[in-house]
Amino acid sequence: MDKFDAILCLAVFHHTNNRDEYVTEATKYIFSQFEQQLIVLDKKLKTGGLLFIDNSDFNFLESKIVYKYFPLQMDNNKVLRERPLFNKSNNKIGNGTEIYRVFKKLKS
Repeated sequence: MDKFDAILCLAVFHHTNNRDEYVTEATKYIFSQFEQQLIVLDKKLKTGGLLFIDNSDFNFLESKIVYKYFPLQMDNNKVLRERPLFNKSNNKIGNGTEIYRVFKKLKS
């Protein structure tokens, strides 16, 4: 199976129902779904490849595959996202959070 040098996930790991300011818990798209999709994508990415995640409801750094990756050190990789962010327990942790967007895969 051929693997990719880069995978871009831009505004795909979210659900519009999680955007409501009164929502305190993610229910329509939850962390376990996010993590399962990451595991599938991880299998398709080469070692040394880049994973781009932006405008997600969850933080990649909380996933169980994060040990295979590191945030790429580059300008504007860590940004303030002014949108709801939920933790791995699906609880809202804030409406403005700094997150990394680009990760390099270290190992398979």
